[in-house]
Amino acid sequence: MKELELYLSTFAGRDERTLRNKRARLMHLVEFGFREDWNEQTVKEFYEHLKAKGLAVSTIKEVFREVRAFLRLLRRRHYAVFVDEDAWRRLWQAQRLKARKRKEVFTEEELEKFFSYCDKKPPIYKVFFLLLLHSGLRVSEALSLSSEDLVVKKLRDKEILFLKVKEGKFGKEREVPMPLLSEEEKNFLRRFFASRKGKNLWRYILRYPKSVKEKTLNLWSVEKFCQLAEKELGFPIYPHKFRYTYISRLLAEGFSPHAVAQWVGHEKVKTTLEVYAVVLTEKELEKMV
Repeated sequence: MKELELYLSTFAGRDERTLRNKRARLMHLVEFGFREDWNEQTVKEFYEHLKAKGLAVSTIKEVFREVRAFLRLLRRRHYAVFVDEDAWRRLWQAQRLKARKRKEVFTEEELEKFFSYCDKKPPIYKVFFLLLLHSGLRVSEALSLSSEDLVVKKLRDKEILFLKVKEGKFGKEREVPMPLLSEEEKNFLRRFFASRKGKNLWRYILRYPKSVKEKTLNLWSVEKFCQLAEKELGFPIYPHKFRYTYISRLLAEGFSPHAVAQWVGHEKVKTTLEVYAVVLTEKELEKMV
């Protein structure tokens, strides 16, 4: 396919591995069959084609990204190609909603494996996911936190860490307790927040042999991290799963559903109970075994 070679030629000078990966991703398009009209139906058909091949979600996203870059090049070169850019976005929004509807929770073994995986990555990721696990925040809420949003309260001679959520869903502010943190985890988070006074909470530095890069966590980098971890560890990992786990843990510990609903920002207690009914049922069955 001459158009494919034209696209790859724009990356002349890149290392062989990069070119090989780009070619491999575009070969999925060749197998699917080149289309001039990339409307919503075509995008869905391409997704189903990749899914039927047994590709991981993270791999499918990489293929989509490459194909979109390829199609943009063709359009710049005045090829008669129509691309509905919103169709790609709507597809991934739908996939995220499906993932949320899975309503899975982490097992203790999975959490141990996940945080061991985090130990090999930039420390900022361990902090971020530790917060998600113990606060049940949505990713957007966690990313909007500042160093001033960690509050320590003493309740019955026990210190409890709270997070102040200023940019919650529906514009509501709330305080979220983290009652299941270990003493070690409490100290770890307190040190982290104290070290970020006056700084962006989620900005971090990556040091390479010949350079230093400053980066900031965002929705894309968090989701990408989960995809790569899922691919390596072999079990479902997505940001909302930490939220489900937080709620199920609190309900299992006997916390009031009304309180839990308020902490996680559910408008109705019914939502909290319906969403996690399966988890509660399993806990009841465990008592009988």
